[in-house]
Amino acid sequence: MFSSPEALQRAHDAQKNHWLTFVLRGRFDEDYMRATRAIGQKHFEVGVDLMFYTGSYSIVLDKLIALIMRLYRDRPDEKRRIAHAINQVIFLDMGLAASVYYDLYIKGIEELSEELNFQPCPRW
Repeated sequence: MFSSPEALQRAHDAQKNHWLTFVLRGRFDEDYMRATRAIGQKHFEVGVDLMFYTGSYSIVLDKLIALIMRLYRDRPDEKRRIAHAINQVIFLDMGLAASVYYDLYIKGIEELSEELNFQPCPRW
């Protein structure tokens, strides 16, 4: 997937920065859209499996929910509200990044289809 441990660390740092800059602040503007799609595109290009990619979101969500449960243990209504919001923004971000995979898979299928349909037939 990643060419080196350093490349994996850069990807990790970029994803962390993305979540801190956009996702966890609820900043879903045009910059967010571009950044999220760029991350999805880069991960697709370097061969990060979509199941691995979406699984990483599950790990982050699990860690954030555990943190919320500890911090808000004496405030159940606040705990539920924050956990629900975190769940929504993580899945929004994951869905948008995963949609890049879908778009690129469809593009590849369309290109393959065009290539197969427009190749001259060999003469027998």
